Amino acid sequence: MLVGVTPGPKMVTEHLGLTLTLILIIIASNFLGCVLCLFAAPWLIRIARIPFSILLPLVWVLILTGAYVRDESLWNFVVLILFGILGFLMKRYDYSRPAMALGFVLGTLAELYLIHAVYLHGPLFFLKPASLFIIAIIIVLPLVPYLRKAAASLGGLFREKS
Repeated sequence: MLVGVTPGPKMVTEHLGLTLTLILIIIASNFLGCVLCLFAAPWLIRIARIPFSILLPLVWVLILTGAYVRDESLWNFVVLILFGILGFLMKRYDYSRPAMALGFVLGTLAELYLIHAVYLHGPLFFLKPASLFIIAIIIVLPLVPYLRKAAASLGGLFREKS
C-alpha cells in the first residue's frame, strides 16, 4: 500500500509482475530458510542443552521486555502477572491451557460473527438447524465424562453374576 498497490484480487490483474515477483521471493526465502536450518541444526540443538537455571532468567527478560515495549505501559506487567497466575492455577488444577488460549484468540472473532448472524437473521437465528446442532454439542460435550461414568456404573448392574 505504501507504493500505491492495493492488495486483493485486483492486484493479480493490475500488477501481475509484482504478484509473481512476491510469490518467487516467498519460494526463494522458504528454500533458503530450509537450507540454513539444515546446516545450522547441530548448533541449534545445543540450545536445548542450556541449563534451566541459565535459560529461565533470559526468557523472563525477553518476556518482560516484550510486555513493556508493546505499549510502553506498566499495566502490561500487571496483565502478564495475572495471566501467569491464571496459567499456574490452570496447570495445577488440570485445566486445558491450549483450549483457553484458543478461546482467547478466537473469542473476539466468534463474538463478531455472532453479532453479524443475529443482525442478519434476527433472534430466530438460534432456532435454525445448524445453530441448534452447535448448541447441542456445547451442552453435551462437557457432560460426556459424567455420562461415561454413569454408563459404566449402570453396566455393572446388568452384568450376569457367575
